[in-house]
Amino acid sequence: MEPLVTMSDIARIASVTRQAVTNWRSRSASTPFPSPKSVVADVEHFDRDEVIDWLEATGRGLNASARLDAPAVAVPAGLAVEDAVVLLALRASVGQDLAPLAPDERIALAREVDPDDTFLLDEVIRLSTADDLAAYVDGLHEASYGPSDALDRLYMTRAAQGGRGLTAAAVSLLQQLADACRTFLGPDGVAVELRLDPQARSVATGFESASPNSERAELRLHAIDGRQVESIAGPLVKVIALTGLDDRATLDAADEIAVGLDAGQIAVIVGPASALCDRLRGDLYDARKDTLRTGAEDHGCALVASFKLPRGLWRDAHRQSLGLWVLRGATSAAAAVVGDLSGSLVDGPELAADLLGALEQTGARSYRYGRAVRYAAVWTGDTVVPLGIGAQPATAREAASAFERLFRSRAGHSRAHPWLRPP
Repeated sequence: MEPLVTMSDIARIASVTRQAVTNWRSRSASTPFPSPKSVVADVEHFDRDEVIDWLEATGRGLNASARLDAPAVAVPAGLAVEDAVVLLALRASVGQDLAPLAPDERIALAREVDPDDTFLLDEVIRLSTADDLAAYVDGLHEASYGPSDALDRLYMTRAAQGGRGLTAAAVSLLQQLADACRTFLGPDGVAVELRLDPQARSVATGFESASPNSERAELRLHAIDGRQVESIAGPLVKVIALTGLDDRATLDAADEIAVGLDAGQIAVIVGPASALCDRLRGDLYDARKDTLRTGAEDHGCALVASFKLPRGLWRDAHRQSLGLWVLRGATSAAAAVVGDLSGSLVDGPELAADLLGALEQTGARSYRYGRAVRYAAVWTGDTVVPLGIGAQPATAREAASAFERLFRSRAGHSRAHPWLRPP
C-alpha cells in the first residue's frame, strides 16, 4: 500500500495552512512541487515520501520534524481503519514491531496475548499476511507518543473521516459522569464497559480495567489504552449511547440494560430525550413505566437521576435533545434527581456532583441542576423530566414579612437594584 497524502495532509505535516500549500504549487521554483499520483473524487493524492523530500530540499514549512510526523498523517490507499486498530492492539500488547515478523510469528504472538480469542486472535489470523499494513502501524506507532496517542492520530486521519457521533462536549460530560460513578463505587477496582463510538473512548479515562462482557472491538481499544481485558470480578460502570434509535427501540434497549444490572453496577445511558425524558402515551408510556417500576421495589433497578440535556450534543441531529438516565442495579430508590437542562449551559463538574448526590440517596443536600422527586412520581408519571424543572430555589428562613422574603430572595441582585434595601 503506497502512502499517499492530500493537500490538507501536507498542510498538517508542514504545520502550515492549506492555502500555503496551494501557493507553493502555483509558484515556479527550481525544485518543482511533486505531481499528484492519483485523483479520487476530485481530490489529488501525492506520494508522501516525495512531498517530504521536497519540503526538506526547499526548506518549506514550519515543522522541523515533518519526516518523523508524516507516518501519523499519511495513510495507505484503501486503508481499513479497524484493521489498523487490530494490528495496533497487537503492537501495544507485545511491545515490538510487527513488520519484520513472518505471518506465523504474528499469529503466535496474538495467541499468546489472547489465548481464548476474546478480542484479537481471529482478526490477527485474517490479517497475518498484511505486511504493508504492519509496516504502516509500526510507522504510526513510531511517530506517536505511545499506542494511545497513535490511535488518536489514526482517528484524525483522512481514512477515519466521516464519523459523526457525539460531540467533544458530550464526550467530556459523559467522562465526568462516569468518573462520579467510579468514585461512588470505589474508586479503585472499578471496571468499565463502553458502548459508544470508538472516538469517544476517553470516557473510560481513570478506569484501570474493562468488563469481560465488552465487545471485541471495545476490548481492543482498552488494550491499546493499557487497561486489563481479562475477567475481573467487582463493581462496574456501563456507559451506553442509544442515539439514532427511535423511541420504541430506545426503550427496549434501556429495559434490557436495566434487567442486566447487578449489585455494584451503574449504567449511564444517553439517548433521545423524547423516549427517556419527555411525555409518552399508550404503549410507549407502559414500556417506560415497566422499566422504571422495579426501582420502587427491593433489589430492583432504580433510576437515580435523569436529565434532559441541551441540544447540539449529537452531530447527526443538532436540533435533537438527548436525555440521560443513570440506573443503579439491585437497589431501590426513595427519590430520583431530575432536571431540564435543555436551555442551560452545563458545567460538567457541577452536574457530576449532582449525580454523586443522587447516588448517595441521603436527601440531605442541595443540587445545582436537579431536583429530588419522589420515586413514585417518577415511574408513574407520563413525564420523567417535567418541562423546566430544576434545582429547588433557596427559601428565606426567619422572614417575618413579605418585604423581607422579597429582599432575601433578591439579595444576589442588590447591586443591580440599589433601590432594593431592607427597611
